[in-house]
Amino acid sequence: MSRLTSETLTGQELFHQLLAISDVLVVNNRPSALAKWGLHYESVHKAHPSLVMLHISGFGRGGPASDRPGFGTLAEAMSGFAHITGQPDGPPTLPPFFLADGVAEQSATFAVMITLYDRDLNGGSGQLVDVNLVGFGPQASAIPTPGFLGCGQTPKAQHVRSASQCSSMGARKVG
Repeated sequence: MSRLTSETLTGQELFHQLLAISDVLVVNNRPSALAKWGLHYESVHKAHPSLVMLHISGFGRGGPASDRPGFGTLAEAMSGFAHITGQPDGPPTLPPFFLADGVAEQSATFAVMITLYDRDLNGGSGQLVDVNLVGFGPQASAIPTPGFLGCGQTPKAQHVRSASQCSSMGARKVG
């Protein structure tokens, strides 16, 4: 069995042959690794101008943390999401599923679809779609954000586990 490696000229040539017949390149490496392999967006776009490149990473392509490794659990904690979940008198609680990864994947899917649609409809070139895991936090914790920004209220965990808790919060049963 042979493997495709960017360390050999044959591997690089084969990789670019595959890119020539592809619509989307998905990468989830840190920017320094991509640059080391010659796969930063500028060089890929120059060689394959119609290709859409999706870059998913912990912290995105730019900024001081861009080259740090990042995973969903870390993103859920760093974004503040873990702080607003769980019991009000308990520690920060992580979701029991891959929330940051799922939100990033869904955002990336829609962004790539729209980018391909724009490219094909308008005859444009490929583009870079840069999605990071930490960026999901403001989306996931949007409800307490106005209280913090407008009034300085620190968001607290408000986990609701029963219908009686809902009614005491002024919520009504649906259905």
